[in-house]
Amino acid sequence: MFKKSSIKLQLGFILSLFFFTHNGLAQTEQDTSQITFTIGTEVYDYPEVQWIKGDSITQFDKDKIYIIECWATWCGPCKAAMPHLNELHKKYGDKIVIVGQNVFENNLVRVKKFVAGKGDEMSYRVTYSGGTESDFSKKWLKPAGINSIPTTIVIQNNRVIWMTHPDELTDEAIDLLINKEFSEEKLKELSSGSNIVSIRNLIFDDKKYDEALAALDEILLEDPDKEIALIYKSVALKRSGKPEEALAYFEKRRQEKFLPIVLFQLYSILMEEEKFDQLIKYVNIDFDRALLENTSAAGDIVASGYQAYAAKKDYKGLVAFINRVSNSTTDSDLLKTTIVVAAYYPVTPMVKIVDDAIYNVASKFLKENQLDFGYLALVTQMFWANNEKEYAKTMVKRSLELAVKENLPETGINVLKMFSDSLDKGIFPAEAELEKMAAEMAK
Repeated sequence: MFKKSSIKLQLGFILSLFFFTHNGLAQTEQDTSQITFTIGTEVYDYPEVQWIKGDSITQFDKDKIYIIECWATWCGPCKAAMPHLNELHKKYGDKIVIVGQNVFENNLVRVKKFVAGKGDEMSYRVTYSGGTESDFSKKWLKPAGINSIPTTIVIQNNRVIWMTHPDELTDEAIDLLINKEFSEEKLKELSSGSNIVSIRNLIFDDKKYDEALAALDEILLEDPDKEIALIYKSVALKRSGKPEEALAYFEKRRQEKFLPIVLFQLYSILMEEEKFDQLIKYVNIDFDRALLENTSAAGDIVASGYQAYAAKKDYKGLVAFINRVSNSTTDSDLLKTTIVVAAYYPVTPMVKIVDDAIYNVASKFLKENQLDFGYLALVTQMFWANNEKEYAKTMVKRSLELAVKENLPETGINVLKMFSDSLDKGIFPAEAELEKMAAEMAK
């Protein structure tokens, strides 16, 4: 069976995750005119999903409070939020229904293994949606414009009443929900100075950065690794015109502990301040450590390294870095990250040695994943745009040969033939046509 991937969402979604991890805020552009699932939307039925843990839900009870937490196994901030959700589940029991809704993944086995490994640390209900083309994605995520996680959707009285970050599920917020008095305005009034909700308001609404930083320091004194507090500290320092102070803080934290969220904030500051040499030095050191410790940070380290070399226009260094990544791992996610970042941050004008290096990475990735149509289209589109049309044609032809060799469905083989024929005629399919191809490939 061919893997179905949304061509349009594939790149935007992956990069939105990258931006979210760095800044705690979704920064990809959205067409808000298409938002149809939002605060006030009526919801009665749960989309079609596979329930992994706990009792299934098909319809929402208007007398219950539902907290739907969108997460993925590879999402660091999502995993960091799980202890808090677990604590809420144990504390409030039947008063609230917490659901860990896995999204943006196409590997049920991996998700089940992850949940089983968590045991009682993930004691609430858990369900699997099945990726970007799932029923959950089509009915909730896409209409809501959600393309970054973790994201929490709160439902009460058959209506969406709040969409937020899990760290903002404070006791004050839960009490308002239980008493049927919830509104974001009331929550803001009740929030104390050290509450993460009030800190967000101080930064983004009131622009009282010093007050926010003082409150954040209190939180970090008690829990130095609290991700949302570290993200907001970075934002507050930068917005208050103190990038050097932010840089010094996160450099010190990096020396103290190898914590992905600290690395990401540090990299973000270095990129914004155009300190490319320093960033390149860090990513090369941190990449080795990430591989050694097998952490989820490796993908974002690769993305940051690529951007730094490209921004500096050190193309020989960039090629060496790309080759180093490719030679260091067979991990599909790391290879995929390199391809996606290359597509999102194209080197212009095109540099042949960079394209050659990316072609080698793409070949290695597609050798094991040639039937992932979303990435096949992404890679070929990138090379086509860079006038490396022979590379693009070769990628599609290799996938076609593999499909025939493995006796895969005739529908998919015919789609690949159409794709290949179109490229041979010098025509790259339009976005709508690629989406149709992806749909046919999945049959």
